Amino acid sequence: MNQRIGIVATALAVAVLAGCGIQPETSPTPIDRPFRPAASSTATPPPTGTLSEKLYLIEDGTLVPVTRHVGRTPTVEQLLADLRSAPNDTERESGLTNALLGTNTVTSVRMSGAQAVIELAAPVDGTARTDDQLAYAQLVCTLTSLPGVETVQFTHDGRPIGVPRGDGSVSTAPLSVEDYAAMIASR
Repeated sequence: MNQRIGIVATALAVAVLAGCGIQPETSPTPIDRPFRPAASSTATPPPTGTLSEKLYLIEDGTLVPVTRHVGRTPTVEQLLADLRSAPNDTERESGLTNALLGTNTVTSVRMSGAQAVIELAAPVDGTARTDDQLAYAQLVCTLTSLPGVETVQFTHDGRPIGVPRGDGSVSTAPLSVEDYAAMIASR
């Protein structure tokens, strides 16, 4: 008797499922609107760590030091990558921007003793435009915030090139945070 009930229940389930109106498809069917997951009731906090890295971002034409908490001490390459991808959503919402978006392309960064050497894809045009000046200031101040990095040298084809300093002059010498101190916001 129990076996008959099981067979009848199985047959009934198959009949119901077969009659639900959904037919198998032989090819994928596009969806008219994109999937949007339900909004979370809690915001996801930014990743944190026990170590810190300092990036210099821009607010109203001045450099603003921003400390992020990371899981490991960044290399010059990682710090440069983090600076290039800044600001994050929280930093952007607080009015911070990045001048690196329109500047000469950085093709590489390497260490030579206590000096970070940044190779540019094209030489600087010799003008000290404000956005260029801020971009170089961001690079120098951010990289020299790492322990062991005292100066930054900019090169093109392996030769030192002149870049704008904080006072508007152009220098081919290695630069340090002191060259841009007047541009750093006091907070």
